[in-house]
Amino acid sequence: MSRTSTTKGCKISHYDVLQVPRNATPEEIRKSYQALALQYHPDKRTSTMPAIDETDHFIRIDQAWKTLRDDRLRRIYDAELMQQTEEYFVNEVLTAADFERDQ
Repeated sequence: MSRTSTTKGCKISHYDVLQVPRNATPEEIRKSYQALALQYHPDKRTSTMPAIDETDHFIRIDQAWKTLRDDRLRRIYDAELMQQTEEYFVNEVLTAADFERDQ
């Protein structure tokens, strides 16, 4: 199951959904979530019939918040996101001894 939202064929990260940078603090994420949740919440809509796209967007906002507010889930998500975008790196130095086969 992919943890990025898909909108009309393009993937949007949880950070994009919540309109915060990847290095955002939990407080910045919370504030953005609250503002967007108020804006897109179906019960807060002023029109009599909420647009389907806006309801879907609220669901994506809620999913992003549930992932990014939890430190463990956020680290897992960040690792998956880096792997998908191929922006990962090895954070350890390997030596020839690391590649020797145990007998």
